[in-house]
Amino acid sequence: MFQSMVKQLVYLMCCIPLTLIGCTNANKSEEPPPVVEVEQNQDNEKNKDKADYQLLEIIKLKEASIVISSREIDSNASYAAYEIWVDEDTKIEGNRSTFEGLSVGDNVEVWVRDKGAEKEFASKIVVYAIES
Repeated sequence: MFQSMVKQLVYLMCCIPLTLIGCTNANKSEEPPPVVEVEQNQDNEKNKDKADYQLLEIIKLKEASIVISSREIDSNASYAAYEIWVDEDTKIEGNRSTFEGLSVGDNVEVWVRDKGAEKEFASKIVVYAIES
């Protein structure tokens, strides 16, 4: 019986330090590196030249905004429409150079300043012709 207790005591004396060693913070840094942020920044760098809205057409012109949507392919389908606001900082390039020169039916790609904001303001609108 005494030998059995000694074995159990030796076993516990070996296991407890191993368990405590696994719980130390010795190898952990104070702050983990911002891996996700770096990846997101790299993504933003890769996609900064990519338009926020691509292959769309102007379906309505308003006083200070345009409404854009996908070109109608199926007359029975419904397509999302997006209102994009234009101000003095908006650059218009491609086949048109001014807001007044835009027309319903123009094909556009649009870059916005704050994607997802309540009012999305265009930083750049590129008007292009579709080649058939």
